[in-house]
Amino acid sequence: MPNPQKGEKHDDYIKRCIPIVINDGTAKNPNQAVAICNSIWDKSKKKSSLELGTMRKIEFCNSSGPVEIAASADGQKKFIVGYASKFGTPSILLCGAMQWVIDPAAFDDIIDVCDCRALINHDKNRILGRTVAKTLRLSKDTVGLKYEIDPSNLSYCQDLMISLARGDINQSSFQFVADVDQWDKTDDVIIRTIKHVSELLDVSPVTYPKFEDTFSGIVEFNSMPVGIKIEFDQIMTKRIEEFQDKKGTKAIEAELIELELKRKRLNYL
Repeated sequence: MPNPQKGEKHDDYIKRCIPIVINDGTAKNPNQAVAICNSIWDKSKKKSSLELGTMRKIEFCNSSGPVEIAASADGQKKFIVGYASKFGTPSILLCGAMQWVIDPAAFDDIIDVCDCRALINHDKNRILGRTVAKTLRLSKDTVGLKYEIDPSNLSYCQDLMISLARGDINQSSFQFVADVDQWDKTDDVIIRTIKHVSELLDVSPVTYPKFEDTFSGIVEFNSMPVGIKIEFDQIMTKRIEEFQDKKGTKAIEAELIELELKRKRLNYL
């Protein structure tokens, strides 16, 4: 059976693959051929990621939004539109010591070829759209990585439309694999810049951005350069000491406890 060629786009591969699997008898009809070719494509991409020589590290990152409902020029059709990533915008302060920044060129190699899904809250059972089905479209502008979804009539999609219209949901998150990043220190903050994304798995309108409620799953600390780890520890220690000096209110004490717990999770300390 045919394997994807280096640099070959998904749609081009499927068009090439279908007649081959029908002619050799692997598929009995066009629908079966499409399913087989998509399966070969998915397996090939997973194999490629494992052949990089490192563990495939899936991460989450949020965008400060917005995600909202937009209408076509004639007002006849509605879309879900948002930013999966905003370029050059520092994240919230993580663990009291670190921020993320997404490089504007991070998605350049995959934006036109990735098989990305749009999900609700990263739930694979609640799919809103998919790039290969052309129900999800990705584009890049000066702000960031933008997505546009054609909403279906499924009940959970219509429920989301109501939540977006009411403003109950107004943020986004995306799930990805990065293979190039850069670590720097500035003004007592460690800055991680994502330079290249090798896989974009999904974009999601979310209730709680993963970036805000998950820390241990966001960053693989073993990938930190040794010097950065030491500086990170020094900054966290300084933050904890600052909170200890301000003890007296429940809010400060709660923040201190949370910082100390996060620090203990870092196995390298």
